[in-house]
Amino acid sequence: MLEIPQDTDRLRRLPQQSRSQKRVTQILEAAARVFGKVGYEAASTTAIAKQAKTSVGSLYRFFPDKAAIFQALASFYMDRVREVFSEMLGSLNCDLPISSVIDQIIDTYYDDFLSQPGFRAVLLDYHFSPTATAIVENINREIEPYFEAFFAARAPEMEPEQIKLISMVTVEACCVLEFVSSQADETLRAKLRAEEKKLLVAYLKIYFPND
Repeated sequence: MLEIPQDTDRLRRLPQQSRSQKRVTQILEAAARVFGKVGYEAASTTAIAKQAKTSVGSLYRFFPDKAAIFQALASFYMDRVREVFSEMLGSLNCDLPISSVIDQIIDTYYDDFLSQPGFRAVLLDYHFSPTATAIVENINREIEPYFEAFFAARAPEMEPEQIKLISMVTVEACCVLEFVSSQADETLRAKLRAEEKKLLVAYLKIYFPND
């Protein structure tokens, strides 16, 4: 279930009553379906309200426009990405083979995020909103430290600057391939998932040859 954003930049007002909170959640879930089906440009507040089984007036009680709804979705998804990577990289066993680590990371991202049409819509259309652009593009910088800590634990003798560089390349490579995957059908997305794993394992084996 989507969570309600807690900042007034994306909400006209924060819902206090459980009924209002439920209505906002319904609007966000409906928006994810509409954006996922037709994209940001073709989506409308009317279509989102209809999908949410509410009135446009009710929608505007909480969100000033379509951009605010889209930004709220981007914020929700990127918060979840940050949480998942923090938990996953913090709990992975450093003794696992690098291929197993990559399998877990890539599978989690594809299964938990890229499988969702709303998430794919955010990746494809975030450039329509400066706020959403900042939310999405900042997530890479926020994820990199988790990779740095994980790689440093695997190779404590490696220079910090080298670890930082490896982490940056890993995250950016994933970002590019996952953007391509967000545009693909399920068959091609499955193939891209497998190729992404091969690419990252081959790259990381250079620095972690004993894994």
